[in-house]
Amino acid sequence: MAQLHRFVRVCDRQNTQIFTFLLSRKVTRPLTPDIFTRDFIYGYHRWCLSFVRTEKHISVFLILRDVSDGVIVTLDYSVSLLHRHHFSKNETFSLRACRFCREQDTHGRKVFVSLDELLGAKYTDGNNEYLVELCMKNVRSTYEHVLPVGGATCDPQPRSHGTPRKYESTYFTFGNYDWSVCLFPNGDSNQGKPLICLTRHTHFEHPCKLRYTLTLGEGDRCMASDTIEHVFDVTGAGEGYVLNNIDMGSLVRQHKIKISMELLSVSTISEVKIPLLEKGRNCAQCYDRDKQAWAVVTEFDKGELKLLLFYSDARNVPRNYVRFVCWKAFVVTSSGNELPVLDGPFSKYYCQGLNCEDGYEMTTSVRENEKPDTPDDLIRPRDLILPAHIRQHRRHLAAANANKVDKEGGIGKSPYVNVIYLSANQRLRYTLRHAIRHRRKNISK
Repeated sequence: MAQLHRFVRVCDRQNTQIFTFLLSRKVTRPLTPDIFTRDFIYGYHRWCLSFVRTEKHISVFLILRDVSDGVIVTLDYSVSLLHRHHFSKNETFSLRACRFCREQDTHGRKVFVSLDELLGAKYTDGNNEYLVELCMKNVRSTYEHVLPVGGATCDPQPRSHGTPRKYESTYFTFGNYDWSVCLFPNGDSNQGKPLICLTRHTHFEHPCKLRYTLTLGEGDRCMASDTIEHVFDVTGAGEGYVLNNIDMGSLVRQHKIKISMELLSVSTISEVKIPLLEKGRNCAQCYDRDKQAWAVVTEFDKGELKLLLFYSDARNVPRNYVRFVCWKAFVVTSSGNELPVLDGPFSKYYCQGLNCEDGYEMTTSVRENEKPDTPDDLIRPRDLILPAHIRQHRRHLAAANANKVDKEGGIGKSPYVNVIYLSANQRLRYTLRHAIRHRRKNISK
């Protein structure tokens, strides 16, 4: 198995993320079975890389693991085999607007690098392993389904008794949850307006928040919504989207209606209720989706409320591995609104024995002397409970045999890591330098 060595998230509009894997030299041996990476998350889908040895070449393929009917994922990606001495000698290929679906869940290149070049050139590091860098960006996830509704949807007269009309789509996967879409032409009470409901069918330990856009119909007869944000409780039920001033009959074609959704994001919510028994430190515990324990501690520093996040189960991280976690934190008001913690999102590396004693400090906009005289009070006066939400967005388990994890929770500097960290910057300078030279040649001509 090719181990994940490093993860880098570039803060840009394309949502660029770079995964670097350690590939064993045994991939060059005859009769070697296909080598796969451990599944990793990008764009709220599970992926893996596969390396296939042929008679003269090494093939590389990107595979979408959680394929489902109706879900289409498009993205740009590139794969690079890093050279030991200089980035200009890297073996690289890139593909744009690759379309992953049920019919085609694999894309790649059959002739990535020849075995002669792989054995002869200096691609291996000091541990006799290869470095393979995967860059992914511009991901877009959509779900499409055609509902057969018969002629009942066009009938303006609802049923006078019985259960409301309901049309349900097939199940699909997004964010490691299973979902389905339900259409109620006359509302869920049989006397209301048309209603679209999403239902979550798996993982009922935590609530989650889903962002998406909805389109009903096709062509010139369609309805498109703005970005919708819904919270789904532990039962998997959400609020639903009411179709106001929409004539359902105009969206139906041949007794069918097309549902299209662009799935933007989904995050698991870990709810924690901190008892405010004193002005000093107060603590409460919560669990993430992997059933790992976390502790949230409140304290006032110079009149400001701060939250300290501790990873209580850091001892469960396997030896010679580091766990990367990215999250956002919110303070919940008495009216149910969420106040984001300042300077989020946050991220940190965790491993056994280090950076677990000191919590991650997060500063809120709540002041100690605030008077709870508004309807949006932060503290409930009866039970003195401070609710907070921790939303984890990314979790990766990386091999740390060559990393040095410092006490601040980051990857320390080692020659092996610097090659990976500087490759992106060096490649950018290299591209700009060659573009300037090319322009000077054209001007001189």
